[in-house]
Amino acid sequence: MGIYCLFRPTKEEEAEKIRQNPDLTASLFYISPEIVRDDVYSIEKAWDNLHLLLTGEYTGIYCDNPGETPLEKAIMGGEEIGEALDYGPPRWLTPSEVVEILNVLSEISEKDLAKRVNDAFLAMTDLSYRNEKDVISYLTWAFTTMRDYYKLAADNAQGMLIMLS
Repeated sequence: MGIYCLFRPTKEEEAEKIRQNPDLTASLFYISPEIVRDDVYSIEKAWDNLHLLLTGEYTGIYCDNPGETPLEKAIMGGEEIGEALDYGPPRWLTPSEVVEILNVLSEISEKDLAKRVNDAFLAMTDLSYRNEKDVISYLTWAFTTMRDYYKLAADNAQGMLIMLS
């Protein structure tokens, strides 16, 4: 199965609605208990390894300290808002935080990202059984996909809801 990381570009007004009425949280991510909405995006199960690759830190599912830097915030950051679903409540990043994160993500090339994958990194992950080329391909896909989600949100002056499911 595994734990997936979901992203949903969200207007500030929607975030405020779930602050006021946490029961609406699930409706921002799901059409039904088994079907994710079309405007929710996923980096699948790559979230923890990508976070480790970007920050050098492994946080696990429950992150008490989501960090302060844009790279720390990209997957595990933001203010907890709404109802706890699956692995806690979603986290909200403001539109200005989304732009800040996008700017930093945009400075990282795929080649730079690939250089971070080494034996020490692989030993810290659940990917050590895979060959390095496959790991680089998988994490590069997750990184560029996540960066595209941040660009979509920034281009529309939206914040971002992030949830582990």
